[in-house]
Amino acid sequence: MITLSKNCDEYTDHVSSQVNVIATHESSSNCILKTTVMSCQEKQFERPDDFTMNTIKDKVRSLAEENELCSGLDYSKFKYDIKTVIIGSKSTELNGEDLYKRRMASNCADGFDIKKINSHNNYTCRNFGEMERVNDGKKVKNYHMKFTGILPSCEQGFELSEQTDEDIRKLVQYRAKEEGLKMKLEDIACDTFGAPVL
Repeated sequence: MITLSKNCDEYTDHVSSQVNVIATHESSSNCILKTTVMSCQEKQFERPDDFTMNTIKDKVRSLAEENELCSGLDYSKFKYDIKTVIIGSKSTELNGEDLYKRRMASNCADGFDIKKINSHNNYTCRNFGEMERVNDGKKVKNYHMKFTGILPSCEQGFELSEQTDEDIRKLVQYRAKEEGLKMKLEDIACDTFGAPVL
């Protein structure tokens, strides 16, 4: 039986990813459980959202209760190895390298038609956390370092979508890595001005 994440309403929501899970108990290498959860999250597909993670934990607990190799163990002490397969997101989500190559946001992925572009998004981004140098692993901070550019997008309305905002930060993260610095996505803050295409 397929398990749907708590972020899905089976009649209306669109399943976007299949999350394959191997859960290993910290105290017993014999207690290994495998399961799959279908998620309906609409962004950041590379990691399960809170609803999906809660569904995974509930499913693993239920499987552990039925498995004699896991009996008597603390069900909160599992380590999760998670692999996500995107199967049908409402909008294709591109990674930083694809965004760099395509020079268009994820919401243009339906054909990458230049005629559908309706916003040129000028951005200035900074990193407000620690960065790691790729060559030696040293942690560094540089709040004055700026990344600027333009990412065209195909917005549904007049506002810049959350997905385009995330795309810009992914693009900056990719560019920084190419320059030898690893950044966390959540540490990147951007000022973006979307100029409508007339």
